[in-house]
Amino acid sequence: TIEENGLDESVKDLVGGPEEVKFSLSIFACPGIESLRGFPKHIANDEFNLSIRFCKNFKDFSDIPEKLEKLSIAATDHFTVENLKDLPKEVEVLSLDQLPNLTSLHHIHKYAKSVKRISLYQTKIFSSILGLAMINGLSEVEESFYDVNNEDKSWPTDGIIPIVEKYIGTHDVFEFQEELVDAGFNELAKQ
Repeated sequence: TIEENGLDESVKDLVGGPEEVKFSLSIFACPGIESLRGFPKHIANDEFNLSIRFCKNFKDFSDIPEKLEKLSIAATDHFTVENLKDLPKEVEVLSLDQLPNLTSLHHIHKYAKSVKRISLYQTKIFSSILGLAMINGLSEVEESFYDVNNEDKSWPTDGIIPIVEKYIGTHDVFEFQEELVDAGFNELAKQ
């Protein structure tokens, strides 16, 4: 675990950090960490987990391994869907939790090419979820979708989850979009 103990805000990446990791790497409460540049080159386990939590400036996945068992990003202030562009090719579980600036999943399928499960716990997604239908192998989404017509935007929208579950991983984008629009979820149906 890399924690804030001994790291000040001038530490921006992992250069000079561990050269080998065995099962998991947790980067916790490191306010200066922005990037995974310098990520360990040797991983001794195929079921490797990476967790980045409470690192308010994190936004760059450069140097990340091509395959991860679980990738968890939480409570990071500046994280948006564009920050997923350097995701590994394969991730079993992708947790994008408590990310206040991640409000759209526009083009998520271009960044998360092979994922089995996505968690969006306390991440308020207001638009562009069609890419969920295009992610290979996706079979489960733990939701946090919100109706933009709801004035306070503080509660999950009833009726959206069955639609999402019907289309995730199916590649039926046009039918997915049509059903979302018919149900009144126009913002979520944006491409």
